[in-house]
Amino acid sequence: MMRILHFTDTHLFADPAQVSHGVRPDATLRAVLAAARHEKDCVAAVVTGDLVHDEPAAYGRLRGHFSTLGMPVYCLPGNHDVPAAMGEQLAAPPVHWTRSARHGSWLLVFLDSTVPGEVGGHLGPGELDALDRLLAAHDDVHALVCLHHPPRPCGCAWLDGDLNLDNPQDLFEVLDGHRNVRALLWGHIHQEYDEERRGVRLLATPSTMVQFLPDAREFGLDNRPPGYRWLALGRDGRVDSGVVRVNCLKEDLT
Repeated sequence: MMRILHFTDTHLFADPAQVSHGVRPDATLRAVLAAARHEKDCVAAVVTGDLVHDEPAAYGRLRGHFSTLGMPVYCLPGNHDVPAAMGEQLAAPPVHWTRSARHGSWLLVFLDSTVPGEVGGHLGPGELDALDRLLAAHDDVHALVCLHHPPRPCGCAWLDGDLNLDNPQDLFEVLDGHRNVRALLWGHIHQEYDEERRGVRLLATPSTMVQFLPDAREFGLDNRPPGYRWLALGRDGRVDSGVVRVNCLKEDLT
């Protein structure tokens, strides 16, 4: 089994001492990465958006944090990112934004679901076409598809409307046209999610910052700690996965 790590919604500010919702995002990220460095035999990590909190000056520091993992780290943008600056500052390995990567018998695909000035997401024709072409060109391997915005409701009424991906049917139409897709991975919802659709594992991961209260009608914060997800990807297409929470309490980080 090939192992990778998933992180999401780091929300770094230009000032590393900045406090948001009672925590310092830099401090929680450092704590999560320190725990993740104990994971064995991982070949890569994926970070699914909201790398910074609207402040592109933080991309360089984010690169430094994730470089400590000692493996390729693939990033994609979320609604709080600044894609132009992200593309410039995360253009080269080991921590970078790219379209796809192949590791062994697996293809990883990274989509941009951001819409300028909007919190919710959309996959335009260019993204969907790129996905379709990549899946067809690599039909001899299994595929893990990654994006920021969720294509399925998570149970939070305030999130499940206009703040999700607004054209999930277009995404699933592409995925349904290929037999090699094994899992779909996203962020944005600051909580874990694990379901299955037509044999495809659907996964979301806690933020490295603060968590949203599950099944809430209105915005609220959960008291569960930040974390990350590990995935074990088999040569036969099997996907094993779990979430690791890191007990770094708010009062220890502010």
